[in-house]
Amino acid sequence: MKYDILLIIKKFFSSTLTSLGKNEEFLIKGTDNSEGTFVEIFKDKDYETCRKRLCSGLDKKSIKTVETILYRIKAYIFKNKKIFTNSLPEILRLKAADNIKKLSLKKEKQGFRYGKYLLSRAHFNNEIFFDKYFIDEFKNKKNIRTKNIIDVGGFIGDTAVVFSDYTDKSVYVFEPVESNYKDLLKTIELNHTKKIIPQKLALGAENRECIINIYEPTGVGSTIRNDIIKNNDTVQEKIQITTLDEFVERENLDVGLVKVDVEGAEQDFLKGAMNTIKTQKPALLIAIYHSGIDFFTIKTKIEELNLGYKFKIRKAAKNRILEDTVLVAEVL
Repeated sequence: MKYDILLIIKKFFSSTLTSLGKNEEFLIKGTDNSEGTFVEIFKDKDYETCRKRLCSGLDKKSIKTVETILYRIKAYIFKNKKIFTNSLPEILRLKAADNIKKLSLKKEKQGFRYGKYLLSRAHFNNEIFFDKYFIDEFKNKKNIRTKNIIDVGGFIGDTAVVFSDYTDKSVYVFEPVESNYKDLLKTIELNHTKKIIPQKLALGAENRECIINIYEPTGVGSTIRNDIIKNNDTVQEKIQITTLDEFVERENLDVGLVKVDVEGAEQDFLKGAMNTIKTQKPALLIAIYHSGIDFFTIKTKIEELNLGYKFKIRKAAKNRILEDTVLVAEVL
């Protein structure tokens, strides 16, 4: 069986390499409106200083990722360029991710299967089921194994089922949208796991009620920020927000990893998570693709705490300029 799988992989890469030259173009399949938030940053007199600070201390792969993203955003904004040339490694990652998804996705009686994982919806994104949301980038996974994981912006539990393999404790999943939360509960049931602890809450800078804008029918990309709504196809729902610091103190949790993707509210989340970050120094996976400000400043804000964090920047295997770009941070 192992030999057969190796043969399939070998044939796939051989056929891919045969059919490709050194480069292949791809058409940008739309954007998430984040690129436009870079315009003023590019025009600012301190842009070069910001760029250098972002790249400071990063590994070569991260710097290459940053440079490629910035080049493509500039070309998209100022030259209206929508077709870009991928390097061969990029092409191989994209094709491998897409092919694995096609081969693995199976409809079950009550849900959808991807390998050993079951979801309530057929929503198997590359950044989670191919890239594992970059959790394997951490060098000290033993520290994650013995502590709890916090998943902020849990959606239907897709990231949580993957993360549950990396801890002997619990994965606390925060999802405030009613329809997503119901599907999260179903995902937990389908996977017969007690590790995933659902919380019908959002995490932010303070305790308060808030209105969230929900994109129908999927609920993907729902946001509390009115300034980044992509279109008018939204409904509104009242949600409850608390802070990570208050939740961790109340539940007396040891936290090994915090993952945050909350559609542009990451900076607010950090304000309410500072005590946990300072005292426990958990590994961090933070989305930095929702705005230019996030892209350039979230790393800097954590860096300025002087806690010893080391950083990487990784981008998911997707034909998008910026989407699912993640800051990976850990204290070694």
